[in-house]
Amino acid sequence: LRGILKAADECEGVQGQTGTQGVQGTTGTQGNTGTSANLFNYKANTGATSGDPGDGYLLWNNGTQTSATSINIDHLTADGQDIDIFLALIQNSETITIQDRANSANYQTWQINGTPTTVSNNYWTYPVALLASGGTGSGTGFANDTALFVALVNGVTGAQGTTGTQGTQGI
Repeated sequence: LRGILKAADECEGVQGQTGTQGVQGTTGTQGNTGTSANLFNYKANTGATSGDPGDGYLLWNNGTQTSATSINIDHLTADGQDIDIFLALIQNSETITIQDRANSANYQTWQINGTPTTVSNNYWTYPVALLASGGTGSGTGFANDTALFVALVNGVTGAQGTTGTQGTQGI
């Protein structure tokens, strides 16, 4: 009996064939672009077209504001807040909206169209192109010392969709 059991223990079956690989699932779709906006108080400086706009001020590099190709924004708001960290987040293709605090019909919306630069802990220069404007934001431009809102709108690319599940293995 021991000889029969030993012979049975030493016998191995033949391995079956490996099944075909299943089909891999499709890649998920790209996530939607997200946005974040921060709103700060500033004033218009129309007495200069370059350099430091002054604490709490912003300026355009052209006396005709809607023809500007860059905007300089001080790192200190009209309220004396140091927002350098927020100004550093604005990148190429994102937007800045400048609006009269007393009248929302007076505005300018700009798209960043190059790499922003900074004079460290002083002010930022943003290369821009005008997207839209209204009221005095279109016509005469904002007068010197006009109280303004500056909205910094960051758009972040959404996360890549997940890879689809792998197909089942064949027999």
